[in-house]
Amino acid sequence: MVMMTKPKVVGTVVLSKRKIEVVFSGCDRMPKSAREIVALVRSASVAAGASVIDAYSTKYPPPPGSAHTGYTGVAILGESHAVLATWPEHNAVEFSMSTCGEKADPAKAVDYLKEALQALQLNVEPGRESIATIYEK
Repeated sequence: MVMMTKPKVVGTVVLSKRKIEVVFSGCDRMPKSAREIVALVRSASVAAGASVIDAYSTKYPPPPGSAHTGYTGVAILGESHAVLATWPEHNAVEFSMSTCGEKADPAKAVDYLKEALQALQLNVEPGRESIATIYEK
């Protein structure tokens, strides 16, 4: 029988400093195209003080019995990433952002999006730091 030894922990490191997840409800201004969702996730990221490297989107077909098309936009940031997804049949948008360092502030993106989407309500879930354990080699 081979005995496995547990690796020795030598420390931890913070991988992601700031995270936030938000659901915006009762949105009067929903993105209606791939171009609009990309522009919105870019603008929200810039409002947070992040550096946008690139942004992409995808379109989802309407659910059965609905004429509403959903979109997801993703921004690749110098500090990490931001994601914006729509549920037009519910007038709702979900946003999440994760950043490293102190430069970008996801709360500023939330302020920007609340105004841009004309959201009546938002549910904010501040995230916790992502921490990795470092093991001795």
